Amino acid sequence: MAQIAALMLDDVDLGNRRLTIAGRARPLDDLTLELMVEWLDHRRRRWPSTADLHLLINSQTASTTSRAGNHWVSAPMRGQDAALERLRVDRQLEEALTHCTSPKSSGSMRRPRCATRTPHNPCWNRPLNSTFDEICSTWTHREGNHGRVTSTEAAAIALQDHAALWSMGETRASDVVNAACDALVAGLDTPGLRILAACTRAEADYDVHDLLPAALDELGLAFYPVGSEAGQEAAARALARRMLAGELAPREFTFRIHQRHGHELPLTERLAELDDEYDILDHSDRTVDQVDAEVTAEARRLAAHLTAPAEPTDSPS
Repeated sequence: MAQIAALMLDDVDLGNRRLTIAGRARPLDDLTLELMVEWLDHRRRRWPSTADLHLLINSQTASTTSRAGNHWVSAPMRGQDAALERLRVDRQLEEALTHCTSPKSSGSMRRPRCATRTPHNPCWNRPLNSTFDEICSTWTHREGNHGRVTSTEAAAIALQDHAALWSMGETRASDVVNAACDALVAGLDTPGLRILAACTRAEADYDVHDLLPAALDELGLAFYPVGSEAGQEAAARALARRMLAGELAPREFTFRIHQRHGHELPLTERLAELDDEYDILDHSDRTVDQVDAEVTAEARRLAAHLTAPAEPTDSPS
């Protein structure tokens, strides 16, 4: 609230649809932009001669150069059914649901229980015994096949995979947000996951870096620092699951592994060698099908290593 109260007129860039809060430029969506224009017009007509350069002013501060108090800024929210976080989530959750579930996959669009469930309340629907096919189905779901996330474990592992790939530069921040949406729809629910899933595509590149570690921690999942060997291995396993789900051809899979890691990562050294074999098939007695089969076997070896997420635990009171 203090950051909102401290906003200056110079922090607003209507032409580029940006608002700078605490030194970070944020994109303005259509609704916020419309309200911003209306407020600036009201401010100019109500206090045309004010010397106060703060964005938010009132009758008391207009004759000074001081910012409005936190109490005044937060007053419109007091007594309302929804807090600021819930308004933000609700404003963007329709977009999340649009990309996370399909009318073909169930009789109705089920709204995640993010507004009603107690924070950190464990929501795993069954023991951690999902089959590998269930894990792979979460990848095809994202690509428009309208598959159904079949368990909270599968959704958690898909989120973990997207996080690992993002940390290694293999996927976009918006893909991580989409995976967080899927996790909500599947039944996972923590405060950090809600906030991550509520990011718009425009906000993802700015916010995922800050929001992802906490969201993963609440779910008992790992956040891998950029460049770490554990992160490289996790990303390689995630790519293997993508290949087995049909998103990558075996040749593309080995090429990406070889290009990223060369022969330096022990876990994927055989895949790098197989990528070399593709290049010399014209001078070899092996066929493409034979190399593809060995790549698939290597992918299954990597993908079978699943780190089961721990159940979220209650926060200390």
